[in-house]
Order: sequence, then structure tokens, then C-alpha cells
Amino acid sequence: MAVRAGFEVKLVGGEPLAPELWARAKVWIQPGGRVEAQAQAMSEDLKKQIKGFVKRGGGFVGFCAGAFFAAESFGWRLKDGSVFERAGLGLLPFKGRLFAPKRSRAEVLPIFDRGRERYVYWELGSYYQRREIPAQAELLSSYDREGEHVAALRAEFGEGRVSVSGYHPEAPNFWRQMFSLKDPDGLDFHEAEEMIRWAADR
Repeated sequence: MAVRAGFEVKLVGGEPLAPELWARAKVWIQPGGRVEAQAQAMSEDLKKQIKGFVKRGGGFVGFCAGAFFAAESFGWRLKDGSVFERAGLGLLPFKGRLFAPKRSRAEVLPIFDRGRERYVYWELGSYYQRREIPAQAELLSSYDREGEHVAALRAEFGEGRVSVSGYHPEAPNFWRQMFSLKDPDGLDFHEAEEMIRWAADR
């Protein structure tokens, strides 16, 4: 998606990056996966670098696990009734919660995109509670028509921009095919590209 949006991509690991890489960077993209594993694999120094990069004017895009990770904290209720919770990057001043409508791993779900219903690929993704979100954030879509379970939003952090989505607008069609899912309105690549361009202020 970053290449489609016009960017050169550098894949990095969990350790701190050299200053020259940050000097060239426009946007950090945190992909999907297991957010607890991502948080554990990433060094504290790299987390501080990411936060400082965005605060100074860089962009952050989070898809699914990346949306969990952008929040102040993230968590969900476990099968035994206990609550799992971990600290996120703190780019968004609220908690990321697991949205589990049918307790299936992956679904094509309807969302309400500024009043318009459309369908997206979701795989164990997050939501934010509307009442916790500051008025300055721009709410882009929700899982419910009332807008209480926020699915995607964008906001400023310091001088930078943060754009996150609990679902997967970057998902290729074969992800849907793996779970025999049908998407009534097709791929959402345009949304993923727009998230990246907006966060990078391009």
C-alpha cells in the first residue's frame, strides 16, 4: 500500500533505528498481526523513537494490530474471565479494545463510513469507545450505525498525524478467499492509500 501511495519502503525490526533513517522517513506503518507479540518484540528505545518521530511531525498508520498499538493501552477479556491489558505507544489517549461480533477469527463486516454503509475485511481487530475519544479526533467509521464502536479515526499527535483502522483496508482478495468470505463491494485499497498519504501529509 505504501508503494501504491508513492513511497519507498524500508522494512525494519524491533531495535532502535539509525538517525539517518528517521531523517528520511515520512510515515511509520504498523501492520496487522498479534499486537501483544509486536509490543513484546519492540524495544523500549524504538517505541520512544516512534513516539518522538510522530510528535516532531512524522506520520503513523496502524492497521488492525497497529490500531491497538497506537492507543494508550490495549486489552480484552480472556476466556477465564480475567482481563488482559498492556501499554501501547500512547499516540492516542484512550484504550484499544477487541471487537468480536461473533467470536470468529475473520469476517467481512459492514461499517458505517460517515453515514454510508460499506463492507470491510476484519480479522480480530480493534475498536475504540466513542465516549473516550477527544473532540479533536476525526471519526471516520464505526461498526454500528450509532457510532459508539469506532472502527477508524485520525488525529494529531504533537506536530504529527495518526491514522488507524481496526479492520484491514489493505487486505488483498486472497485473505478473504482463505476464509471463504464474500465482500459485497470489493477491495478497500483506496482507503489504505489515503490513510498513508494523510498521515504523511502528502
